[in-house]
Amino acid sequence: MARIALSTRDRRALLRGGLIVIAALVYSMGVRPSRERRAQLLEQLEAERAVLARERAVVDGRRAAGSVPTDSATPALFRGTDAVVASAELVEYLAGAAEQHDVWLQQAVTTPPSATAADIVNLEVTVRAESDLRGLLRWLTALERGSMRAHVQSLDVRASADSEDNGTSPLAISATASIGTTGRIAR
Repeated sequence: MARIALSTRDRRALLRGGLIVIAALVYSMGVRPSRERRAQLLEQLEAERAVLARERAVVDGRRAAGSVPTDSATPALFRGTDAVVASAELVEYLAGAAEQHDVWLQQAVTTPPSATAADIVNLEVTVRAESDLRGLLRWLTALERGSMRAHVQSLDVRASADSEDNGTSPLAISATASIGTTGRIAR
């Protein structure tokens, strides 16, 4: 291949032209799309902020009307018509949380409800279950922080007599959980 001899002036002109082409490509393929995406994200952010402001106004309006409790730390209560229904709902809640966190619930026994102050009836369920340590910890966290915020009063964890195929043994769990329910429940 034959080399073409270029003068210094031609080489500078080609170099400048190449730099201009590279700068145009960088701008058109990098800078401009990122600016457009940033503008889209800012518009979306403003729209989301407007939605959040409207939702906060609705919640504040309901809170002022008294239909939403003002203390968000107050746990939700079961609202069964009698102690049997409320206890069944508590067992269902515990079983659902157990299933979500790989805890095998073997038995759930309800105890008679006890009345507390302010028309609150305390429901209590004793459960037997099996799981690994990770499942147990996730289940307990779900109970403490879940929508019903069940209180775990007692917990007994032991190595199970059964062993898995891989040589490990699951944990045998015995726990007592309780939660309040609104009053005037037939006991």
